[in-house]
Amino acid sequence: GTYNPPHGGHVAIADTALRMMGLDALWWLVTPLNPLKAKQAEHIPPVEERLRLCRDIVRNPKVIVSDIEQKIGSYSTYESVVNFRHYFPQTAFVWVAGYDNALNFHKWENWQKLAGMIPFCFVARPPAVSLIETCPLRLNANITHIPVSKPALYPLEGGLCYYILQIQMLSISSTQIRAQIAKELSI
Repeated sequence: GTYNPPHGGHVAIADTALRMMGLDALWWLVTPLNPLKAKQAEHIPPVEERLRLCRDIVRNPKVIVSDIEQKIGSYSTYESVVNFRHYFPQTAFVWVAGYDNALNFHKWENWQKLAGMIPFCFVARPPAVSLIETCPLRLNANITHIPVSKPALYPLEGGLCYYILQIQMLSISSTQIRAQIAKELSI
């Protein structure tokens, strides 16, 4: 993710995914540049600054903040997954993101191949369930869509997409935080 800036919603998503999916660890991949946000690149702080902010907010020892995408020269989720599967062939990966990412998943590079390579898990945050019901990802019949309502060990294989609806969601976003900071600076 861009993590511009990281916030409690990111922490809640990570903690929820770890608990509900029975994951051993979760990597926060601080991306050098989100291809969907390329037009905003000049307003995105350097990776090093965002890494520091992420490390400052993460308290769970199972959450690993990493700039591995920058180190391996990967600038898309597809490239990252191809590389991770190559370098870590014995590791079962699942891509975790907020529900809002399901809305634009069809804009990601090679999204259909990607969905067949590893499972995805979208954790609800406002706006939640109703927004993704008709998004292209949700309508893709080649993907098995699974709601997650209780903690368990779920299969981690391509073609699966999990949806976790948090009982208590944090209504916060990096966009809102940046807007508030800009407002305060203009006063």
